[in-house]
Amino acid sequence: MYVIFLLITPFLLAIAANRSWKGILLASMSVWLLAQFGLRAWDHDVVVRVTTLQIPLQDTGSFNLFAWKLVWVSGLSIGGASALEGRLFKRPPRFAYQVSALVCIYFIGVRHSWFRNHLTQQTLGLQLDKLQLGPLRVVNLIAFACVMYWSRKLLTRLFLMEPFIMLGRASPQVFCAHLAFVFVGLALLYGTVSQLHGFDAVGLVALTFIGVIFVALRKIRGERHEPTTKNPELKINPPHIRLGLTDD
Repeated sequence: MYVIFLLITPFLLAIAANRSWKGILLASMSVWLLAQFGLRAWDHDVVVRVTTLQIPLQDTGSFNLFAWKLVWVSGLSIGGASALEGRLFKRPPRFAYQVSALVCIYFIGVRHSWFRNHLTQQTLGLQLDKLQLGPLRVVNLIAFACVMYWSRKLLTRLFLMEPFIMLGRASPQVFCAHLAFVFVGLALLYGTVSQLHGFDAVGLVALTFIGVIFVALRKIRGERHEPTTKNPELKINPPHIRLGLTDD
């Protein structure tokens, strides 16, 4: 899904540059709505009928691509508008942040069964399903985004430092590298072992971070040496990064 979204991103950016994000967002919301009523299964049936490839639906991936495209497109639109306009959001009323924080706490309670058997992920079903990106999951994401925006000053100080900047600059390579460690973790889940605990869990997390940092370092060092090897007279200034953050 991540690779597919990367492939369609240049086309979405080109359409948005020539027109606007409104039509793209409206189309994404419509596709998400159709995904809640079985668009993925219908599309799979059509593909199987046309190609005669009898691939089970569960073998095409866990996440519903048609639903999660809404998150990807929303992120692109926010980033694109912020890069062009500098300031994207007006300052919301303070109660919006407080309500968003309460919503996040509520869903944390649902996740950890604070409300006993009445409100759990199982009882809410597809409404809170992560793979399907159900309506309640969308509400949770919006509330979480508001809390993150509320905490943007603190988060900026926290993440605008190494190694987070380095990992961000090499994000495609880091993403591909971390898949290897994911499969290592899956290989450790055998027999009656459904979760990793203790030394195995801590060791795998530590090994993963060391591995992705090594990959990011190689990527950035390669970028630094690449211009000098091709053309010694070529000087490239680091790009200016606008975060779109304001003081208010």
